[in-house]
Amino acid sequence: MLTLASVFSLNLFGVVFTGMEHNLQVLLVAIIAVTLGGVSLPRYWLFIALCLLPMVRYEGLAISVPVLIWRATAGEAKSAAIAAAALIAGIIGFSEFLYVNDLGALPSSVLAKQQTLSLDGFGRIRSLLMTLRDNLSAMRTYAVLVALVFFAGFFRKGLSPLIVILTVSSTLVFTLGHNGWFGRYELYFLLFCLIIAAAIGFPLLNKSRMDRAAPVIAMVLLVVNIELWPVTFATPEAARNIRFQQHQLGVIASQFLKEPIAVNDLGWVAYTSHDYVLDLVGLASREALLAQQSDKSGAWVEAIMERKHVEFAFVYPGWFPNRPHNWIRVGDLVYRGPKVTISEDRVGLFATSPAAAQRLKVALDAFQKSAEDSPSRIEFAEGY
Repeated sequence: MLTLASVFSLNLFGVVFTGMEHNLQVLLVAIIAVTLGGVSLPRYWLFIALCLLPMVRYEGLAISVPVLIWRATAGEAKSAAIAAAALIAGIIGFSEFLYVNDLGALPSSVLAKQQTLSLDGFGRIRSLLMTLRDNLSAMRTYAVLVALVFFAGFFRKGLSPLIVILTVSSTLVFTLGHNGWFGRYELYFLLFCLIIAAAIGFPLLNKSRMDRAAPVIAMVLLVVNIELWPVTFATPEAARNIRFQQHQLGVIASQFLKEPIAVNDLGWVAYTSHDYVLDLVGLASREALLAQQSDKSGAWVEAIMERKHVEFAFVYPGWFPNRPHNWIRVGDLVYRGPKVTISEDRVGLFATSPAAAQRLKVALDAFQKSAEDSPSRIEFAEGY
């Protein structure tokens, strides 16, 4: 009962269907948390998980660092040192790989979403305070849970390491972390909090009390995480959104156009295309990220596309109000259905010259004929 309530209330169903690295992140956090909670697992699992967690997503440092420090001071200094060395080597090695390829020391996706790193002085402090406010508001129940666990430590002997770890991790997550994005970003932290709280609270209950408390605890989990319910229920339509917008763009690019292209959502296009894909948002392009931060006019888009020899752009029109003067709108890919994971139901299909526009028109005609049953249709611009 508690397992089903946890899986549903934490949106684990939805995260599985995203098919992203968050699935592995959750697994590693679960291994760490249950081991700390007293579940008997091979000891090396803990240290492998602590080492790998930040390599999957950097925010895993908020859990790995305090746990490794604790284990180093609790008689496992050698294992903790080996895991810490491997963790540091992995992160530095990846940063070095990025740097030698002229991509900076951190991935553009991190810099784009963690704007605090690009600020200084008062701007950084203000950004941290805004992040803290947003996280406390979105995860207020868990903030209360952490506070309760902290104060519970004064009434029960021997729990101080768990309480210190949970308090330090929570402080880092609330200050530097993110939440949202279809219930993905905060999930690892919520799961960590719940398992640690269970490790502290469940031993206080004998079997009969636990059996009576289980339905109540399940209901509490459902109520506490009620804001994640809509995400879970929306998962089928969310997948449909991606299938009939982003996947369709990938089909157009890889099977019909077969030329370099610029996009604002590179997922499916980059995954399926054998040609160069320019990410105009900057998650996969440091050059685009730095250009848009310094030039709000949008002139950088035309310049970077010319340098990369890209003649086509598939973008949300609302994201690029200041479009290059040489862009020709050949048509739109229009999705007819509820918006869940897509920002706009209309993707503008642009070319940078009359000749390129004609090639795009031919590709879109061929695609339209192959996708007659799709809820996404091409609406051609006037003249095409």
